[in-house]
Amino acid sequence: MTMKRNRVVLESRNRWWRIRVGLYHRKINRRKYYGVQSIITQYRQIILDVFKPLFNDLNNFFKAYRKESIGITYEMGVSDMLNMFLGEVKISTDALERINKLLIKSFKRGGKRVMNRQGNKIEVKYVDEKAISALLQKQPDYLKKWDKEIRLKVRDSVIDGLKQGKTFRDMQRDIMKQAQDITENRAMTIARSEVVKASAEGVEQGLLEAGVEWMIWMTARDNRVCPVCKELDGKRYRVKDTGKPRPVDSTHPNCRCVVVADL
Repeated sequence: MTMKRNRVVLESRNRWWRIRVGLYHRKINRRKYYGVQSIITQYRQIILDVFKPLFNDLNNFFKAYRKESIGITYEMGVSDMLNMFLGEVKISTDALERINKLLIKSFKRGGKRVMNRQGNKIEVKYVDEKAISALLQKQPDYLKKWDKEIRLKVRDSVIDGLKQGKTFRDMQRDIMKQAQDITENRAMTIARSEVVKASAEGVEQGLLEAGVEWMIWMTARDNRVCPVCKELDGKRYRVKDTGKPRPVDSTHPNCRCVVVADL
């Protein structure tokens, strides 16, 4: 009888704790990236503006192809002609400055959004912006790498269209739509990932400034959580451990995970 009563009490306590953890987690999910969506939208628009010339270059390529009636049948010919018209994207100093300001803003917000596992905020007076300098320096490289990927995909699409015997109009329509879709989707992925990384850096610095020794990894705990993030959920790491996992960097783009103080 005593064993049965103890088991019932234990199950009741576990059920109570699961309910509390669920409430805490919903509270953290509401607060973790509050106000970040506007920063993501602005970052995405900057990227789309930077890549606008690509579509002008593509239009010029198709105009030249139609005007000259060049019978391009070899891959080398396609590559040479595309290289003539598709110059590298130019990332202006102004665009980079605007991106940096947005990331610093996300970083500072992250530093003010340090929470414990119950979802209660921990007061942090200051976070050092030097911690985000490495992330800021990587932005031009990310955009240049993405620019190269898009151009290779356009080249392959042109070659495939020629091999399949597509008409000029069909090929132009398909490739322009594909390039537009790739650009818009990739722009959102980059914007969301970089802003979340900046916010996560801010949280980490906030934990250090608050003197927190241990942190806990928390996923969004819904049906969209991937196996990689699910494996990390609930695990504890030392805040000062340089080898600890970080959202996006250690998981994947569009990561929604967050770390909280284990106090």
